[in-house]
Amino acid sequence: MENKTTWEKYPEGEKRDQVFAFAEDYRRVLSACKTEREFAGRVMLEAKAAGFAELSALTAAGTKVGAGSRIAACQMGKSVALFVIGKKPIEEGLRILGAHTDSPRMDLKAN
Repeated sequence: MENKTTWEKYPEGEKRDQVFAFAEDYRRVLSACKTEREFAGRVMLEAKAAGFAELSALTAAGTKVGAGSRIAACQMGKSVALFVIGKKPIEEGLRILGAHTDSPRMDLKAN
């Protein structure tokens, strides 16, 4: 069985336009965020806009979190973790989704 390329699956019309829109948005993010720190900063801004609260602010204020709480944590400006607190106890399980970024650059180190 031969796999079809995206061009064969979406030769024209709305689906192809959606593919191009996604690719254009992705290109804009890559153009704007060339390092881990830039990308982490953008993720934190978008998380706040989506209703996530910073973990450091919550702990400093002594705020309790509960079901439905949306929490964002940034580690040293280079990595971000987003949490949505569920309704069931953690003993019943949890779902984890992981992702990473690769920065399109060269790291040069002196010898």
